[in-house]
Amino acid sequence: MYDNFDYREGVKHQLISNHAEMRSVTTGKVFKSVNILSGGLKKSMLHHEVPLTIEDLLYSPGAAVYNETAAKIDAYYIAEAIRTAYPESVKSIFANSDIPYPSIPAVELLELRKTDSKTLSPILFNKGTLDGSYEVVESIYKHQFQLDNTKFDNRLFLAFGDQKTSSLIRSIQAEQVNASAAYNRKDWLIRVAALFHLRINFL
Repeated sequence: MYDNFDYREGVKHQLISNHAEMRSVTTGKVFKSVNILSGGLKKSMLHHEVPLTIEDLLYSPGAAVYNETAAKIDAYYIAEAIRTAYPESVKSIFANSDIPYPSIPAVELLELRKTDSKTLSPILFNKGTLDGSYEVVESIYKHQFQLDNTKFDNRLFLAFGDQKTSSLIRSIQAEQVNASAAYNRKDWLIRVAALFHLRINFL
């Protein structure tokens, strides 16, 4: 997972005018999922030729069946959206009410396991541009992970980010679709919408 980090860098010595500059760099974190097989994700597991249709979405179990559990989940997210915009008002309402604040129902609870994670070293490139995205990918997978080119022949790597990150990765893959080396094609890089960005929708 990686995202841009913008900051204003001030000048550390006396000048007549203000020469502070905005800097755009990238921060990242790598996670090792306990649910992914020890050999990692493989390209053979991904089938681009199988399309995702509107019927798949409309008739999936979560969408086709609307029961009491689904209603409680909806109520929770609606309440969270309102609470995010008006925290004090919601707090006051439920403080004087016998009705409890909506909560997510417990469904098929997963076993509690710790996810191993490491913070990446500073990435001094702006992932908000196409050229910067090339450099960010190079910095992470070649320099920090120190993976050789053979690792990209059959493996898949998940990259979590916002919609702009996904769009830039897609642009890189489109530019490099005819490259001979697997690393250059970037078809091993799977873009995923990061969950923390979904919180923005509450605003």
